[in-house]
Amino acid sequence: VGATPANGNAVVTGTYQYIDLWSRWTTWGNTAPPAEGDSAVVSEGQTVVLDTTPPQLYLVIVMGHLKFENTKDLTMEATYIMVNFGRFTIGTPEAPFTHKA
Repeated sequence: VGATPANGNAVVTGTYQYIDLWSRWTTWGNTAPPAEGDSAVVSEGQTVVLDTTPPQLYLVIVMGHLKFENTKDLTMEATYIMVNFGRFTIGTPEAPFTHKA
């Protein structure tokens, strides 16, 4: 992420990414997270980490990035889940999901 050149001045390189947690009100515009039967949208440019199992939803639209937190068993149940030019990640080959999903 950073290096110290010969002149002693630190140079920091990297990118910053804001990540929302599903359970936080701020993710949903300062309202409660989606309740049973609700629909949820992960907007383009938004990354949401599923850190809790939500209630049964009607529709989930993923235009940004929705990924499961790899700290516990999680489920997402919805009548429809649509990934519309976004990403829905439950582990990767480099970092497999080690819980039940």
